[in-house]
Amino acid sequence: MYKLFDAHNHIFDFLLDLNTKYATCSSKITDWGILSEICLTGPQNAFCGFGIHPWYVQNTPENWQKDLAELLGKFPQSFIGETGLDLSLRRRDTQKLQEEFLKFQLKLAAEFNRPIVLHSVRAVDRVLHLIKQHSPPKFLFHRFTGSVQQAQNIDAMGGYISVHLDSFRSLKAQNAIKNINPQKILLESDWDKPKLDLKLWENQLLDTANQLGELWSLDLQSTLKQCYSNALRFYSQKLPLE
Repeated sequence: MYKLFDAHNHIFDFLLDLNTKYATCSSKITDWGILSEICLTGPQNAFCGFGIHPWYVQNTPENWQKDLAELLGKFPQSFIGETGLDLSLRRRDTQKLQEEFLKFQLKLAAEFNRPIVLHSVRAVDRVLHLIKQHSPPKFLFHRFTGSVQQAQNIDAMGGYISVHLDSFRSLKAQNAIKNINPQKILLESDWDKPKLDLKLWENQLLDTANQLGELWSLDLQSTLKQCYSNALRFYSQKLPLE
C-alpha cells in the first residue's frame, strides 16, 4: 500500500486516512480561522500554513502582521504560506506591495524557524534575491515551471520545489526537474475547489508521480516513497522519515 503526501493544496477539510498527509495553505486572512480549527481538532496528518497570497495583498486588514505572528506562536507545527510574488502583467501594479508582504513573511519564517511556501510567477530570480536577504530555514517553490538554471539556484540555496501536472507540460520545466536533487522534489495537487473529490484528487497525485517517475526512471512506488520522505523532511523535523 502506498502513502501519499500532497505538499501543496487549499483543502480546508479533514482527511481521515492517516496514510495520507497534506499541507494546506491559506491565501488570505479569512482562511486563518478554519485552518486554526484544523490545527486544533484535526487528525495529525495535516500541516497548516498561514500566510497572505500575493493576489490578495490589496484587501488585507492592517493588523495582519500581528495576527500572523500570534498564529505562528500558537501553532508551533505550522508553516508560512502561501506567499510570494506574481509579476505577470495584470499583477505588476501591486509589485511593491507584494514585496512588502513577502519580506515580512520571510522575516517571520526566519524568526520563528518555519518553512515557507512560495508562489512565483515570472519572479523566481527576484524571490531568490529576497530569500538571500532574510534567510528562512526552509523554502519551497510550489507548482514549479522554471528553467534549469533557476532549479539549480534553488537547489544550491537549500530550497525545494513541488511539482504539479502542469510542471510537465514544457520541455524547459522537465529538464529543470531532472537537474535538481531528487531529495528536494515534492508532489502537489494545488487543489482549491470548494468540495474535495477524494478519487479525483488521489488520481491527480498519482498521475503527477507517474510523470515524475518517468523522468527519474523509477516505478510509482519508489517515486511516491521518495517524495513522501522529502515532504516530511521539509515540513517537519520531528517526524521520522518513512
